[in-house]
Amino acid sequence: MILIAFGALYLVWGSTFLGMRIAVVETPPLLMSGIRYGTAGVLLYLVSRIFGAPRPTWVQWRACGIIGLALVTIGNGGTAIGIKYIPSSLGALLAATIPMFLVLFAWWSGSSPRPRWSVCIGLVLGFLGVGLLLKPGNALLAGESAWIGCVTILCVSAIWALGSLYLKRIPKSALPASLALGGGMQMLCGGGALLIAATLCGDWASFHPTSLSPRVVWALVYLMLAGSIIGFMAYTWLLQVCDTAKVGTYAFVNPVVAVFLGWWIEREPVGPQTLVGAAFIITGAVLIILRQTRQTKPLPTAPTVAE
Repeated sequence: MILIAFGALYLVWGSTFLGMRIAVVETPPLLMSGIRYGTAGVLLYLVSRIFGAPRPTWVQWRACGIIGLALVTIGNGGTAIGIKYIPSSLGALLAATIPMFLVLFAWWSGSSPRPRWSVCIGLVLGFLGVGLLLKPGNALLAGESAWIGCVTILCVSAIWALGSLYLKRIPKSALPASLALGGGMQMLCGGGALLIAATLCGDWASFHPTSLSPRVVWALVYLMLAGSIIGFMAYTWLLQVCDTAKVGTYAFVNPVVAVFLGWWIEREPVGPQTLVGAAFIITGAVLIILRQTRQTKPLPTAPTVAE
């Protein structure tokens, strides 16, 4: 069961970037994310309540709402916007900077000590990798609007890190005891905000469900059921039966999966510049996460909600 859960965590969350890239071709990013997380949130909430999870309090709704806005609305909604302009493999590699932002923000906020030398090396390698990916000449940067996607995902990764640090400061009493219920509440709040944003942007006018290609429909279904529910349940269960260090390995495995799937299914170009940049970023994430596992109070290595 542990191997199956890790397989789901690696493959499912690693493939969500490709799923989003396929879905945003025919659906507005904010609306697509709102439908995805709103539906998944309703399902997780109802199933949790049916299986005995107590009714959440107002304090719990408020905490989950703040987390949902940071991680789902801004984090995943922003990622979907960025993926519209760049290949899925590039988006996944840029999103792998989250552990780096976590270390920097935790240090600057005083919640963790000054990074050790191994973490500093990881930060340098990681940001060097980002520089290589963004250097002119990378085949993944095709199109004049590619910079919009890159900047968006880097900003979203920083906000995701801030949201994760906020989550760490929330007292356990302010969150539901059931991880599934809490995840469903976060998805409900974040997905609801995304649907409101999509409505204000007029996305419904350009959304025609009956004209969607089967490929896009399957991508949406996959993102809702696999990406937001199966991946999340595998993650939460693994946290209970394995140490955080092993579960945190998803942070540097998922980009590898995303790059491979993007190349295999969408024929996204993977040249030497991309491979070297990816190696730097993944190596940096490995050094940071391995160092975190030796700390008494490790930084969050994974989000509360699904990718």
